[in-house]
Amino acid sequence: MSATTEKRGPGRPRKYPVGAGTDGAPRITLRMAPDLFEWVQEHGGAEFVRQVLQREQDRMRREAGEGV
Repeated sequence: MSATTEKRGPGRPRKYPVGAGTDGAPRITLRMAPDLFEWVQEHGGAEFVRQVLQREQDRMRREAGEGV
């Protein structure tokens, strides 16, 4: 089997650079109501969503006592 057709086996997950908009990191797709989509776009689009999710994750970790 050539190197171009060989598939990767199970193993360690890929590591991605730390930071917003990490290149090559997994993506998420979701549907939302048009008015909500417009509101998100007005506030910065994908970057705004990343910031909101990061703040929520930090808040939940603090509440769980994990520290941040």
